Amino acid sequence: MRIQVYFISIFLLLFLSCYKEDSLILDIELFPDRTQDFTLWQLDQYKDVSQMGYIIKTDDDKTIVIDGGDSNISDLLYNYILQLGGTVHYWVITHPHKDHAGALNSILSKNEININIESVIYSRLDLELIRVHEELSHSFANEFYTRIDKTDIQQLEPLIGDVLNLGEGVELNILGIKNPKILINHVNNSSLVFQVKSKTKSVLFVGDLGIEGGEIVLNNNELASLQSNYIQMSHHGQDGVSKDFYSAIAANIALWPTPKWLWENNLDAKGYDSGPWKTLIVKNWMDELGVSRNIVAGIEGTIQID
Repeated sequence: MRIQVYFISIFLLLFLSCYKEDSLILDIELFPDRTQDFTLWQLDQYKDVSQMGYIIKTDDDKTIVIDGGDSNISDLLYNYILQLGGTVHYWVITHPHKDHAGALNSILSKNEININIESVIYSRLDLELIRVHEELSHSFANEFYTRIDKTDIQQLEPLIGDVLNLGEGVELNILGIKNPKILINHVNNSSLVFQVKSKTKSVLFVGDLGIEGGEIVLNNNELASLQSNYIQMSHHGQDGVSKDFYSAIAANIALWPTPKWLWENNLDAKGYDSGPWKTLIVKNWMDELGVSRNIVAGIEGTIQID
């Protein structure tokens, strides 16, 4: 009996150890013959919290983080970065909300970090405008900006039309920046909008852009420059840009940084379509626009996309 209990205990310890270790390891599929391209990971909705995080690895070994997510995922993201070599060559922040910039803010708050962040790309918003028009977001935005300013990280604030070389054969094209004249949904409508493009694919990132900001992006850019193979669904797939905006992008695959409860519009476990969110409406738009696949972070977890 003692021997049986002993082996059961050993099995449980090994199982828990493997489970803990696996949760800190980014699953990577290698492409040894590929060059001048990139791999993308959409990060899980950790602890079922609505948040947005992506990691890009170029074929010439450059690491780019887009937003990262809430503070609750910061330790997991930190381990992913260590696994990828410990250097973030570019960290792109779409806008200063906790569910997007909280992970970076949390990492920067540590007394000592063993990763190197070379550059942060973001559109810096006016804190006074945030205080007046979106007061609940002011405290975090102020803390986040103050924390970045205390580091020696290079801060890059791009303009529309700027093109940054992320790695060999991989470009980041800036299509939208802050919109100080849009006071409705102010911070979301100032989301940085950009396309990551290589010889085989393009991904459009829009953060939490609203209808008003989306119209400005459409008006300020040639349609051909916006069209992409992948579209990151705005504001986690609900109450973001318009159907016309998605139609103009003409994407084949939709990336949803969305937890399962939001994907199902399920309020407090009351059941499917019991909530106030517009996710199901937007999901129908994707069907009508001929999107072939929806990749939902809250269902598929952290997943490599290529």
